Amino acid sequence: MNQDEVERIGFDHFGHLVKKAITFLAFAILESNGRVFIAHHADAGGCAAAVFVYEFLRKTCPSIHFDVPPIANHEFTFRKLRDVVLVAKRKLVITLDLPIHQEPAGVDGIVGAACKMLIYDHHIQRNSVP
Repeated sequence: MNQDEVERIGFDHFGHLVKKAITFLAFAILESNGRVFIAHHADAGGCAAAVFVYEFLRKTCPSIHFDVPPIANHEFTFRKLRDVVLVAKRKLVITLDLPIHQEPAGVDGIVGAACKMLIYDHHIQRNSVP
């Protein structure tokens, strides 16, 4: 397989993942009652991801209200994220550039509270987060 074929396959796979994410978001936004929580890492990668996702959603769904808190890993646990989401009564949670797989109980708590969750991350999720 030459480099062009490898790049095409990689691009096709990425395009497929983007389509799945957009389909999921369209469905989840309808169920979110217009309130979305976007949690992102407070580093450059997380901030850039938050800007792209926020702008995409703001332009495609202008009536939605967003909470977009930056999170520094050393001062935050994902149990706290779960508690903040549940108190805010959000029905869609998007995490960006956060190793949330490290605390699967936090993910279970969010999803178990009838929230939809999209994890977009470069950290390997392993089997802790289905």
